[in-house]
Amino acid sequence: MKFILFRNFFALSLLLAHASVFSQHFMYQPGCASGKAYLHEDHNLSVKTYMNGGTSKKAYNSTGSKVELLNLYGNEQGAYAFHGVDLSPLTGNLLLLAQTLQTKDLTNKSALYGATQVAGKITMFSAGMTFTRKVTEHFAMHVSLPVHHFSLKNVALNGLTPTAEMDGDFLAGRANFEALLAAYNLHVRDVRDTTIGDIQLLMSAHFTREEDDAFGQSSVSASVGVTLPTARQRKLDEAFYIPMGNNGHVGFPISLDARVLAHKYASFSVHAGTELFLKHDGMFRMKTDFKQNGFMKLATGQAREKLGFKFDVDGGMCFHTESKEFGLAVAYRYEHQRATTLTPFDTLNFDKAEVNSDDMLQKWDRHAIVVRVFHSPQWDNKDHDALCPHFNFSFTQPLKGKRILRTNVFGGAVGLDFSWNF
Repeated sequence: MKFILFRNFFALSLLLAHASVFSQHFMYQPGCASGKAYLHEDHNLSVKTYMNGGTSKKAYNSTGSKVELLNLYGNEQGAYAFHGVDLSPLTGNLLLLAQTLQTKDLTNKSALYGATQVAGKITMFSAGMTFTRKVTEHFAMHVSLPVHHFSLKNVALNGLTPTAEMDGDFLAGRANFEALLAAYNLHVRDVRDTTIGDIQLLMSAHFTREEDDAFGQSSVSASVGVTLPTARQRKLDEAFYIPMGNNGHVGFPISLDARVLAHKYASFSVHAGTELFLKHDGMFRMKTDFKQNGFMKLATGQAREKLGFKFDVDGGMCFHTESKEFGLAVAYRYEHQRATTLTPFDTLNFDKAEVNSDDMLQKWDRHAIVVRVFHSPQWDNKDHDALCPHFNFSFTQPLKGKRILRTNVFGGAVGLDFSWNF
């Protein structure tokens, strides 16, 4: 009886451990092509450590065009920054200047009046551990522990206002730019952060069809779980802070994986997954005019956020030795997130239509190629109490997309599969 309780407690402790998203994917970082989501039939526990990272100076905007990194949501439209904004945080000359900018007649000004292009360079790094525990012949639990780091450097603002339009209001606004933003607790500068990622707990069911004369070995796995919002949420005082998770939302991931041994030296795999989210209440920076654009928004208020659901699919071929000890896999991956919706609590100062016209809330998508090489030494894995290592290295190259950072990602992992009478 004690042995059974100990065994169940050990499995449960793995399930409840802090973990990252099992297949994390965001606008700043592409996810990796998914492999099988279950253990080899001769193993009952797998532990893997992984790390990946990448860098970028470019992004794809709403039309799919390549632009400067922080211009993915378009030019910062500074001429409209104070439209509809509460001026109570300002005093003295700053208040007088903001009142002028708020009521300025822009009829004879071009679209580039007050517009600013922003450049920068992002470097991101993730590392962590994942655990997979076989519960029964067809069911397994998955847990992982991630840490994310990003560094945004060389933030540079390039004003686009034509020289002929640089009037006194523009020059005064530019001279007091940092002071005006500081009054609204907003900073435009380099930023960096390190945080644990969102926790995800998964349960999967898997089934395998053994190879015969008519058909090669095939397997299918279905996974469901919950994502817990443990990553740090967006910092409202940093204009260019990028959340390393789902920004406070509880999610429910669902995925389906299948693999077919097409030849003794090749197999084909396919994956499809989605994640749905509960609504979340919080403080947000929101638009107060349809013509405001970009990262920098002055007005803040409480709102209910409904994240658009995520969807990803990939498929590809894996070429391997007959023993599957060495292999090379190539996959095409598509990722997508639907538009996010904000419902402001203060309907007097925030119009829902204006708020949700923000390009930062619109859908994004990415197409990428993933290349992976692996090595799985063939130890005696049929003998209980065996320990079998495996290694892999991957590279992800974004091909095109909309509203994403163009981040190339290198990654690697080392894993150990365990078998014992437990």
